[in-house]
Amino acid sequence: MSDLSNLYSLLQLFELQCAKNTHLPFLHYQEKGVWEHATWGELSQQSNSLAAVFASKGIKAGDRILVIADNSRDWLITELATLRLKAILVAGYSQSPADEWRHILRDSGARILIADHHLSAEMSIVAAEFKDQLCHSLYIGSSEWEDSISQNPATLETQYSIADLDQTVCLIYTSGTGGASKGVMLSNGNILNNCRGAAKTIQPYGLDGNRFLSILPFAHSYAHCADIWTPIYIGAQVFICNDLKNLNANLQYVKPTIMNTIPRLWDILRKQIIARMNGQGILANQLFTLTLRLGEKKISGHKFNLVEMLQDLICGLLVRKKIQAKLGGHLVGALVAGAPLAREDAIFFAALGINLHQAYGQTECGPGITMSEVGQLIPGVVGKPMSGMEVKLAADGEILVRGPNVMKGYWNATDLTAKTIIDGWLHTGDIGGWDENGLLQIQDRKKDFIKTSGSEMISPQSIEIKFNNFPDIDRVVVYGHGKLFLVAAVIPTIDNIKALNSQKLDLYSLEKRINEGIKAVNKTLESKCRIKKFIVIPEELSIARGTMTPSLKVRRNRLYELYSNEFEQLYNSQ
Repeated sequence: MSDLSNLYSLLQLFELQCAKNTHLPFLHYQEKGVWEHATWGELSQQSNSLAAVFASKGIKAGDRILVIADNSRDWLITELATLRLKAILVAGYSQSPADEWRHILRDSGARILIADHHLSAEMSIVAAEFKDQLCHSLYIGSSEWEDSISQNPATLETQYSIADLDQTVCLIYTSGTGGASKGVMLSNGNILNNCRGAAKTIQPYGLDGNRFLSILPFAHSYAHCADIWTPIYIGAQVFICNDLKNLNANLQYVKPTIMNTIPRLWDILRKQIIARMNGQGILANQLFTLTLRLGEKKISGHKFNLVEMLQDLICGLLVRKKIQAKLGGHLVGALVAGAPLAREDAIFFAALGINLHQAYGQTECGPGITMSEVGQLIPGVVGKPMSGMEVKLAADGEILVRGPNVMKGYWNATDLTAKTIIDGWLHTGDIGGWDENGLLQIQDRKKDFIKTSGSEMISPQSIEIKFNNFPDIDRVVVYGHGKLFLVAAVIPTIDNIKALNSQKLDLYSLEKRINEGIKAVNKTLESKCRIKKFIVIPEELSIARGTMTPSLKVRRNRLYELYSNEFEQLYNSQ
């Protein structure tokens, strides 16, 4: 990889890589079930064409362009076109309700709206309400869109030579797990430094020939940096998986070397692998159990004797290699961020020889704060600060962050910015601690801590994560602020929800099984942390209903609001 230490803009980075790789494929995507690709040069030309269209509509430096779309070639073309004019990309989620689109349009003052063609009916209604603000609307996949990216205008003077590290290049709207969404202003420097830090983590595996399988929405700061700009930074290829139902097939086709993921994916994969192994014979199950046992010993630093070395070799050939093949056979590492990785998942995949790098970040840091290095797998620990970043703990344990990744501030919210960044330190709202090796541990969101009527402070996340092993349960959400004891909402697995709705499973039988699981977890908890009662919610959490964030975290307040009567009945019933 060439020296990229003196970069000052994302567009400069792209143009430098494009000059070296003009005719090579960069972005792979599916059209009607068939894999297609765009070369570096094609993306450059198409974005230049679209930038000319934007310029013809009067777009200039600092204007905002809103894109509400699924991951695609066209998403990246839009961002590159925006960068060419030194305008600001505003990222929105296609799955958000229309009121969220209205909020972002109103708050950002976007002058151009880009949206997926399948959203055109609903989006045109929203756009009509902002006709005095918008100078143009364009729908990806329409004939007008294809014309806009296929023109051959005279090359625009991109002027990235006068761009600077502090220039705002995008607004990523985030509400975390509650509250109205706010636009995080990220600069060239914020994102470039994130890329440098990520590249340092990847470097031990080699930086050449990498293939990223992208499964998270580009509108999220994590995927925006990790699945677009980090691959651009190291000159890798990106393959877009827009539907997790196709994940297994995509893994086999793409054979990825790198994946940026959330913990939930590994919980699903672990359960799939265990279910598959349960259908095998006795010998296969014994080998699988031995593989896990040896893997756990290796992780703990145990030195193998001669017999164990031979067993480990056999397990590697007969078990690990086959399971790794299910992930494409070439996966050298996966970043896991967005929520804590369950101890069971961390140990399980490490024992199978799959390198999971735990990381911690926030949209306000574009998103990187800490990242674990190769061989630094310690369940519950998220590594050391990334390049140039400083981390310290406030008196109450809140994690404070300072460095080049920290946002410029919140758009249209100077007061909130001043409350969040104090003397250069970003107040994350997360509670953490240090382990004996100086690595950061995350306990929970400060605002999510439950204070019972007995003044006990309890982290709900530390309880909820203990249910990852139970096959009937998808998620558990703990409730009890200001109450005498804790209760919980239990969301069953999708198979159980379907069985309940089709009356192939009765609620009483499911509640009985769930109750056994809760009893088992309660035995591992202090008295104050035990769940006394629960309700079953027979529906999936969703972005559209507001119960889940785009990164698949629970929005507790929304769930509490929707089921307030049911929660209260748990306290009123005997």
